[in-house]
Amino acid sequence: QLAKLLQGATYLSVNGMAEGERIRLQSVEAVNRGIEASAEGVVELAPFAIELSPTVTVQPGALPAPLSDRLNQPVTASADISAIFAEIRTIQVADLSVDGASFQTQGNASLSGEDVEMSLATSISDLQSLVPQASGAAEVIMQANGPLTGPLIDLEASSDRIEVNGKRIEDLALAVSGAANMDEPDLTLTLSGAVDGLPISGDGRFHMVDDQRVLEEFRIENGDNQIIGQLAFDDAFVPSGELSFDLQEIRPLAALALQEANGSISGSAQFSNDDGVAIASLKASSADLVVATDRPGFTKSFAPSSVPFGSRSILTLTVDNTANAAAVSSLQFSDVLPAGMVIADPAMASTDCESTASPAVLAAIPGTN
Repeated sequence: QLAKLLQGATYLSVNGMAEGERIRLQSVEAVNRGIEASAEGVVELAPFAIELSPTVTVQPGALPAPLSDRLNQPVTASADISAIFAEIRTIQVADLSVDGASFQTQGNASLSGEDVEMSLATSISDLQSLVPQASGAAEVIMQANGPLTGPLIDLEASSDRIEVNGKRIEDLALAVSGAANMDEPDLTLTLSGAVDGLPISGDGRFHMVDDQRVLEEFRIENGDNQIIGQLAFDDAFVPSGELSFDLQEIRPLAALALQEANGSISGSAQFSNDDGVAIASLKASSADLVVATDRPGFTKSFAPSSVPFGSRSILTLTVDNTANAAAVSSLQFSDVLPAGMVIADPAMASTDCESTASPAVLAAIPGTN
């Protein structure tokens, strides 16, 4: 990830002055093809302490995966940071703001010794920019406090209405609360909402039972659909146990998993741990299950795959429907080039995805990414 941030030459400038045991940073700037950062602040030398107000803008191609594949606009982060490196280390992050075209995160955080306190709120105005199969808006609120190795957390994700694969999901609420200590976890999970007007609910508890991490009392219900069971996890989180399912109408639950399927199915999934290797055994029966397989494949490639700065490479985007008997239509997609790469002038763009009923529309604007 560091290599993605430090693309090409990085230009750094620092403007400041020394005032006894204090260094006043009037401006600090760092710029390359992936990021643009600026800051001002103060550095105290005795005891060593920092007060800094940075702003960082990251280009889409320099973001960590999968965000780099999903976002096509820069992300800007800013905060007021203070840190004291004395006998007890203290770090405070105030007025944190992370802004993208389709989301915003705001909050505060602090670390005192080995104790953390954090409050973050994220609003997503366009889920489709992050999850192509979904549309709508959502909010995520997280509170955490306690030991850094296992704080008490309270996380809530909610949405008034989203659509996934054509299914309407309303009043969705997912909550996780408890001790997030992976050595001795004690977390409670709850789910509520409605899929196409049919109520959905779920719950479970992830905690220690006889020196094992166990997800027990696990249940998801949606009308006549039900998934129940219990799983145990070793230190490498390899599962063992059983989940039983009786799905009389699988389509709503398939939509939650970003898939499309119709019909009913019942049975169980057995999980076992064979010397650290997870083994799953599925036993199921259905008389009317239909799973959609008519999804075309999609690939892209550069030729040549590596070129000197300022040179050209040909990008080929391939939509492959050869595995399906029926033609597909009304497909649309967009693709963003990595940071520092733009469409050449002239673009020399062309496509053979043509039909008389639905002419293809291809946009490739020189100088853009």
